[in-house]
Amino acid sequence: MQISDDALRKLADAVKVNHSIEIIRLRENKMSPDGLLPWIDILSSPKSSLTELYIQGSVLSVEVTKALGEALANNDKLKMLSLRSCFLNSNHINAFMPGIERNSSLRWLSFYGNNINSQAADAICEGLSEHPTITYFNIYGNRINDEGA
Repeated sequence: MQISDDALRKLADAVKVNHSIEIIRLRENKMSPDGLLPWIDILSSPKSSLTELYIQGSVLSVEVTKALGEALANNDKLKMLSLRSCFLNSNHINAFMPGIERNSSLRWLSFYGNNINSQAADAICEGLSEHPTITYFNIYGNRINDEGA
């Protein structure tokens, strides 16, 4: 059963006040391209206890991806982020990576199964080349050719 934006928003409101929740898995829901915004608000909060966020099978807008990166720039708790099969392309990656470059807590990052091409892979490599904490990175299942990365 897929959860709608309204139900996801209500769930996010509950998580905002429950500071003991550390892991959220949002997998294959009926999330609109902007449906992740309430969850980005949680990541932006200094009271957030989230250490792992898994988003899978949801179409994300470029604006939301940029907001997610900006939220992570100042987040010091999230350790794992999976954006699996979210239809991300080079526009999404270019909007997202500046925030990741400033993040100091993320250790695990997955872009598995998106529409990332060689150009986007280059932007990812540039952003991760100096990243101090990422120890696991997954880019399997994308459209990167021999000239990329």
